Amino acid sequence: MNDTELIVGYASALDYWRNARAAQVVPDLGPHGKAYGVGYLTLSERVLRVVEECGSGTPLDVVVDRREKRHNCKYLHDCV
Repeated sequence: MNDTELIVGYASALDYWRNARAAQVVPDLGPHGKAYGVGYLTLSERVLRVVEECGSGTPLDVVVDRREKRHNCKYLHDCV
């Protein structure tokens, strides 16, 4: 399974935009610091980073196109 891309679902996207609007600031979602070499994040680490940057909460809603592509991560809620 290729899990390099997470497609954020409606509820989490709405939560993000409500938080951003209430704060009246746009969060910096770019990379932080400098990276030397390759460092891979686990799925849980990636989700927690997204949740932190977006000011949202867990579980993060994500969209998958088939039941077989559901994630095994306690921080994600898969929407088929």
